[in-house]
Amino acid sequence: MKSLKNLTLTRSVIAAAVASSGFAAPVVSHAIVASGPATGMVCRVGYTAEFSGTNLKCKKFASVDTPLMCDQAAFPKYVIRDGTGTDGRKDVCALPNLDISSNGPLPGSGYVFAVIDTAEAARRVIKAGQDEAAALGLPVSGVQTVQSITFPEVNGAGNNVKDLSHTQLHHYTFAIPAGGPIVIGNPGPVGVPATATATTPFVPRPLP
Repeated sequence: MKSLKNLTLTRSVIAAAVASSGFAAPVVSHAIVASGPATGMVCRVGYTAEFSGTNLKCKKFASVDTPLMCDQAAFPKYVIRDGTGTDGRKDVCALPNLDISSNGPLPGSGYVFAVIDTAEAARRVIKAGQDEAAALGLPVSGVQTVQSITFPEVNGAGNNVKDLSHTQLHHYTFAIPAGGPIVIGNPGPVGVPATATATTPFVPRPLP
């Protein structure tokens, strides 16, 4: 019985000491979750969600254009055609001394059609992926760019301009939390005096 009275008296003294020190009893905070698993994941703006079972991909369609070129040394003369007529007026590469009209009929020989500059197209695809990552504020590894198909496009930029190769591609990037970045913290005991905030560290003081 005496022990019980002593314990009660001790608790009273401690409670009074804490109250007089300006601190309330310490409070243990719970995890602070700005965005957690329950909110799910979403694709960034401009990206569409693509599912394969439980596999989620975030995909964005894009493209790059590359001027055609002459790849044969025997036909170095690039001739821009105007894109009309029965032959489609595709750009051609001609013999050095052969004059070909931009809108007239083609001769029977002395030329080949301009071709896709595959090396330059590949370089532009890589740059498109780098630019996309930079626009999203991600490292280069944060965006994967996959080339879909490349094909010639006659007068894609208008008449009197070199024909282009049109490369379709897809950008892929990871999904992000629906509510924004996840912020989880557990600062432990905090003091909450009248002038403090919930994040003010609790510092115990010795009893008087």
